[in-house]
Amino acid sequence: MGTYKNVLYEKQRKGVLITLNRPEALNAISRELEDEIHLALDEAEADPEIRAIVLTGAGRAFSAGYDMGGGRGPTVWPYGLSEGTSVAETLDRARIQDKPDKFLHMWELTKPVIAAVNGWCMGGGSWYALFSHMTYASENAVFAQPEIRMVSNTSFIWVLNAGYKNALRYSLTGDHIAPHWDRQPGGSRNRPHRPLLQNCRADRPRLPRDGEDQLGSRNDGARNDGPSECTRPEW
Repeated sequence: MGTYKNVLYEKQRKGVLITLNRPEALNAISRELEDEIHLALDEAEADPEIRAIVLTGAGRAFSAGYDMGGGRGPTVWPYGLSEGTSVAETLDRARIQDKPDKFLHMWELTKPVIAAVNGWCMGGGSWYALFSHMTYASENAVFAQPEIRMVSNTSFIWVLNAGYKNALRYSLTGDHIAPHWDRQPGGSRNRPHRPLLQNCRADRPRLPRDGEDQLGSRNDGARNDGPSECTRPEW
């Protein structure tokens, strides 16, 4: 088993619980955390004892999104960009950097990833929740992309999951979506907060034993074509 500083990796009953573990920063996704997420996913993928992966966050957030403060130099008004950097350059850099490959990596796993969304699920954190194969949201979950109000970009996964008009509304306004509202992204299944992980656990035995073959076949075809803390029970 790998050694991680920013995620918790817990094997339980033919599954694994991967927890983003930067609660003091609302699990903001630093470069180190993102690297460890994908190392943990690869570890689970290679383990023949694991049939499913649950991804969640420690504390009162799934994730506040990408860590905008880590490793950045001084920024200037009004867009919070580095001095001498244009908006167009920033957006072009976002399009060509490794983020698409990170999310494609999740889609290409042969074992299903179940996102257990507790609390704040913002920006890039919402992308991780929606790129998962299944998304469960507690009654305390709140989805949003507030960063788009300050020049940042959205992700096509919102369009695929929420539909074109809904995705445009929330990707242009940055409005919040709570799971008890009508327009949940990605068909997120609303669950009471406390037994959130138990519900994920309940679905794990119901996944087909040939699920790896099903996802593997799908991937081959695609290639060719104010929330409270989340309880963390044994699942």
